[in-house]
Amino acid sequence: MKNAKSSRPTREEILEGIGYEPLTFPASLHVPEALRAEEDRAMQDYIVAWTQGLWDFVQAHENAPDPSTKRAQGFDESNHPRDERGRFADRGNARSKSKLESALLFGKVTSKSRLNGHNRDP
Repeated sequence: MKNAKSSRPTREEILEGIGYEPLTFPASLHVPEALRAEEDRAMQDYIVAWTQGLWDFVQAHENAPDPSTKRAQGFDESNHPRDERGRFADRGNARSKSKLESALLFGKVTSKSRLNGHNRDP
């Protein structure tokens, strides 16, 4: 597609870009040409609509601000270290732990006793 950033792709550009070939049926099915042409056009319409819809979506969101970069008012960035990907390291990027994982981490419950139903909190 030419100038993908500046202009929406045309039907011809899309079909040529994917190497579209007209729909064919085996001769043994005896499909009338009018029906074949109608189905071919419907398939082309679907492909073109999907591609242009995706293009519209990307264009609409390409320059939209990333909500993860918004900072609270008065946020002091110097107090928060960043990880190797540039995200805040203390932001809670790690997977949250279940109650069992937390208990095991702090030694309150062993996995064997938990599985046997022992050491339950009242």
